Amino acid sequence: GLAEYLGELLMVRSGLVAPDEYKETLNGSISGLMLRTGRNWRSLEDTAIASQLLRAGSANWNEMRRDQDYYHEGALLWLNADAIIREKTEGKKSIEDFCKKFLGKNDARGDAVPYDLAEVVKHLNDVVPYDWEKFLTDWVSRPHDALPLDLVGRIGYRLQFSPTPSNRRPGQGHSAILHSIGVAFGENGEISDIVP
Repeated sequence: GLAEYLGELLMVRSGLVAPDEYKETLNGSISGLMLRTGRNWRSLEDTAIASQLLRAGSANWNEMRRDQDYYHEGALLWLNADAIIREKTEGKKSIEDFCKKFLGKNDARGDAVPYDLAEVVKHLNDVVPYDWEKFLTDWVSRPHDALPLDLVGRIGYRLQFSPTPSNRRPGQGHSAILHSIGVAFGENGEISDIVP
């Protein structure tokens, strides 16, 4: 998730993606991940462990089985960590300070060096003291009833449903009313997906 988050951050900072475009992407990620009922039984960590099984997708029960959520939900995790760092340091530090410590410790010409949770927690605590172990373990290693949405307020936004339905997804050509009645329809009118 950290690589995904940093990639998104760099795209915006370099001008490849406009900030408003990124907000729409972020909104789409959060919106889709909110529907993942598979979160009740499959942890985020398991979506990485089972990556080879989840990569192909499935014609059945996608929301219940989960996808490779460690990419997009992992990016949200690190966005939240960045927001916590900025909040606790009153904007004096950010995820970049963590990256300098964590990613900058190895010579670029050297061998790959494995790391563990304790090392990640240590470098995060070097940036700002917080219960990073609980934060990471809770989000990554445990199933949840819902996507942790406290990050939305932490980054200065709020989620709300529009009074005007937007049933069509650009380029996908189908009606998706997953957040209201929990159903998506294909071009032929058949149900193409449901949220259990």
